[in-house]
Amino acid sequence: MKRATAIRMALTIAERLKSAAGVIGTPGSDHEALRVKRAWVFGSTAKGSEHPNDLDIIMEMHECGRRFWQKGAVQKRTRPGGARLDRAFFRTHRVRMPVSCQQDALRWIRGTMKMVRLHDYGIDGHLADGKIMIYPRNELRATIEARTTLPNTARRTTDSLPIGQENVAVDIARETEETNLSPLQRP
Repeated sequence: MKRATAIRMALTIAERLKSAAGVIGTPGSDHEALRVKRAWVFGSTAKGSEHPNDLDIIMEMHECGRRFWQKGAVQKRTRPGGARLDRAFFRTHRVRMPVSCQQDALRWIRGTMKMVRLHDYGIDGHLADGKIMIYPRNELRATIEARTTLPNTARRTTDSLPIGQENVAVDIARETEETNLSPLQRP
């Protein structure tokens, strides 16, 4: 996958969360809704890889609303509240369980996008280093613009260089900017 595709998909997911105000209704599952408090992009896309393997998004979320089915309770033919039966779980374990609202909500967030991995912050929070927030405050665009914006001196020097030498010119421009700073301003 190209970086531009991963960024476009991350922005689409951010827009979906924003349009739902972070509350995704899940009719027919064990809870009424799933509340997404915050979401971040992390992994190779956030680190700036040109060809990330997939898009990793980690979300802080929890179930909210009424509970339609007691978890673990064996139900006969009636399903209180209209919750659907999780047939895959029933085939595997022979226990009648409702469809998880988290499963339904994440399916809606992902849509038809491929190679998107959605993680729960409570479970995988320790894996998310170098994350960029996309919901409720979308910092992805600003981060991309900051990484692609070059100083004027670097732009002038990269125009005359052959392909592949631009990074050297950018490093030189940054070093010259750092040397122009006073000793108190240097990092």
